[in-house]
Amino acid sequence: MTQIGPPATRTHVRIAAWLLLALLALAIAEMAARIVFPLPEIRNFDRGRYSPQMVSGPLLAQATLAHASFIVESAPDNIASVHKLNLYGFRDRDWRIAKGAAKRVLVLGDSMVEGFLASEEETIPRVLERLARSANEDVEVLNLGVGGAGLNHYIALVQDAAQILKPDEIVLVLHANDLLGSPTFTSDLVKTHTEATARSRWMPRIASTIARVVRHQAVPRRWHQEPFSFFPSVPNPANPWTSNGEAYSKFVTPALAKAMREGRFNPFNTGEVQAYEHYLRQPVDIKPWLEFLKKFLGPRNIKFSVVYIPQPSQTTDHYMPFKQAYCPPGVPSLMGEPYQQGATLVASQARELGIPFLNLTAPIRDRESAGSHLYWDYDEHMRPSGYAFVAAAIQELRVGQPQDNKQKPSSQ
Repeated sequence: MTQIGPPATRTHVRIAAWLLLALLALAIAEMAARIVFPLPEIRNFDRGRYSPQMVSGPLLAQATLAHASFIVESAPDNIASVHKLNLYGFRDRDWRIAKGAAKRVLVLGDSMVEGFLASEEETIPRVLERLARSANEDVEVLNLGVGGAGLNHYIALVQDAAQILKPDEIVLVLHANDLLGSPTFTSDLVKTHTEATARSRWMPRIASTIARVVRHQAVPRRWHQEPFSFFPSVPNPANPWTSNGEAYSKFVTPALAKAMREGRFNPFNTGEVQAYEHYLRQPVDIKPWLEFLKKFLGPRNIKFSVVYIPQPSQTTDHYMPFKQAYCPPGVPSLMGEPYQQGATLVASQARELGIPFLNLTAPIRDRESAGSHLYWDYDEHMRPSGYAFVAAAIQELRVGQPQDNKQKPSSQ
């Protein structure tokens, strides 16, 4: 006859078996949680730190745009782009913080770099990466474009990204609106030190997920969230038509007014021509900004260059009739030399500091005069062909080909 053992032994065996099953279940649940609810490796590096006007979606109050997605639309141009953001809130694939063998290049800028109104594969960083790799360069190009950002945000982002991502090279892409309003460099923009705060690998993902829910913070998931509109619709204080609609309606055509109210066309475009006409004529001095960046990046052996993308009406009068559909009358052209002085001055300041600089105004003018329109008609962002043109010019600058602002860079 089989000996089963005393009752106490059988109880211990059952308890041990249940404990093992519980541990196994917890292990499986933890593995599933890590797959379903990924978290960035670094806690203190997120798009929200470098954005002046976070997008309008529901995740904003929850402190992260990790794996969020949003839509940017220009209804009158009949174009829209869906932006899928990585775990750090940037429009790119998910990054590994540790740098591999490939050369790491960061492209910084505003919505021109992020690639508004183009697919992710058509953005400047993605095209640049393909061009560099086709030239047998072992390189990874990261998209650090932030729609709506300006010089003060670039300074903060450069300081953090240089120490966290440890790039070999940084390309700063300036757009015409970055020079508006005589931006002033102040000492409070300088960070004493950026210490990357790594997330603990041993913290149970189930516990951290529950903690985020309790704190009413967003919980990133493996898949991207449903996209929401980058520009909110009226009524919303983030849409200027909410409070100024009556005044705007006096000079904006009804169809464009409707699109702006609905967030389907940039509601901040109203009066764009008048703003540029005023500010492009103002003196600009960004030498202190460039001096700081050179002194900061030089000791870290990070190659640094600057590229300037003009506003479309600085390159041709073709776009002016479209702009006048949402701007007051009175400005016939922005092609004159008084409107180019900002880029000209930045070019001389960069040259004085020994910083490679490329002003794309003349090359883009050549393309425009030949009938190749690189911008959308109504919106000031570039078409995919325009982004590809800029990427090709950046690649020429990177590899050290002589740059002549009166010579067209090749385009792919």
